[in-house]
Amino acid sequence: MRPHACGRILDRGRAAYARICFVGQDCSSKRPWRHPECDDRELKAPLPRVVILSPDYSAQLPISSEDSGQVSWRTTDFSPELLDRLADWQEEFDSNFHWEKGWRSEQALARWAQEATNLAAELRRKLGSRAELVVNLWPLKGTRYDPTGDSSAQSNDKA
Repeated sequence: MRPHACGRILDRGRAAYARICFVGQDCSSKRPWRHPECDDRELKAPLPRVVILSPDYSAQLPISSEDSGQVSWRTTDFSPELLDRLADWQEEFDSNFHWEKGWRSEQALARWAQEATNLAAELRRKLGSRAELVVNLWPLKGTRYDPTGDSSAQSNDKA
């Protein structure tokens, strides 16, 4: 197999690298952490000091940092199972939250809010002292699941 560059060079101010794949490999798949041939974690950048759990429209994973934007799965050292849960939670948001109309249903909202709580606890355990976790659940603002307690705004759920 001949190697060829199939990724972009990432430069986050700390480290830069290019992902190398082989002809015929698809390292841009939906869940690349499930494909060992795409695992180039030995070339990863350091984990940011602050990791933010927050959905972002069409993101691969709902984790980012203020310094470098989206955090790559390679940086995290999270298990494929935890990465799958994060990706599922992100997909649930993409499928059920409209930027103008809000949540598609109360059930989708409740399910997403519960998994947010579970994921935040798991991420805090996994990150330990390596990074601080900040949770930004902006899609819950104004709902009864609002972690700030401000549910005075009418819920924007749409059936």
